Amino acid sequence: MRRFAKTVLASSGFFWSWAVYNTFMMKSGFDLGIASFAVSAASSAYLISRRGEELTRLVRFFVLLSHLVVAANYALGSLFAFTVGKVIYIRFAVYCVTFTLLWLFTAFAGWKLISTNIAEIEEGDYEEDETEDMRYGFATPAYDDEDRESGRKGDSYSSYPYL
Repeated sequence: MRRFAKTVLASSGFFWSWAVYNTFMMKSGFDLGIASFAVSAASSAYLISRRGEELTRLVRFFVLLSHLVVAANYALGSLFAFTVGKVIYIRFAVYCVTFTLLWLFTAFAGWKLISTNIAEIEEGDYEEDETEDMRYGFATPAYDDEDRESGRKGDSYSSYPYL
């Protein structure tokens, strides 16, 4: 997870710098990459800063959103390359389409990594809860088919989801 966040942070920093440079070179307007890469860099910096802390579904959503903002910015650039003027800017279009797809992949990869992290945390919490339930006698007795037919309680204990 940290390697992913550091890679995205470095990429965002590089392309943010490029967007700032492009903005200074323009006669008017500004490169939207200044905003989109800042958002992506912020989400990556946040992931790096949460060293050892649990990640939540809300964090996963905002990381995904930050990557989708960058992909949308490139998609907008693609639209610009294909529709502005009488000439299609082929190199710019290829660049924008390529990076739209790469950032969509990055968004998916980040979602999967954080989802895996959340699942591991939830699984760990569940196992702790199950152990505590057994220790304090809160576990529900497990029944097998023979016990159900005869109405007897089983000798083993298990938590509710395993019944």
